[in-house]
Amino acid sequence: MKFKRFFLAIFLIAGILLISDVASAVQRANIFYDETSLNGGLLWKYDYTFENTSTSDFEFLFSVRLDFNSQYDISNASTAGTWEGFWGNTSPAFFVESHSSNIVSDIAPGEKLSLFSFTADSQIGSTSFTAFFDDHNHNVNMVTGMTSQNPPVVPEPVSTVLFLTGGATMAFRYRQKRKSQSSQ
Repeated sequence: MKFKRFFLAIFLIAGILLISDVASAVQRANIFYDETSLNGGLLWKYDYTFENTSTSDFEFLFSVRLDFNSQYDISNASTAGTWEGFWGNTSPAFFVESHSSNIVSDIAPGEKLSLFSFTADSQIGSTSFTAFFDDHNHNVNMVTGMTSQNPPVVPEPVSTVLFLTGGATMAFRYRQKRKSQSSQ
């Protein structure tokens, strides 16, 4: 009787842990962009990075659609590697879309892919996106969000302090060396 209760308790705990692990899997994506003004603001170049931030190891990002709040003339569109898509084939466009051409090109969880770019006739800024995920068993999920601009690269404070300390140490040693050579 005690063994039955023990095994039942183990079975229930294992089931709860398994269900909570599966239930906590979330599909997520970050879409970052760099925005560059060309010709004094007459054109704007956009470079995008797609990042799969899903919590499951089996949710692969395979398609992204950017929806604009207005129509834009899109030109100079390019995609990364084996990704392809509708990047302003008709202009003006309300959206652009890109997808992987095969499952090998899907973006795995924790990975990112850059080199998606185009030029627009005016500044777009942040826009809404829809990201599509596939577990490679024909189960497709989607999430929506807003693109965000890549933050500027700023060194962390510790790196800056170490860099300055190293430079000061080298300058001090160089000065000490010159001082000892001149006194001889």
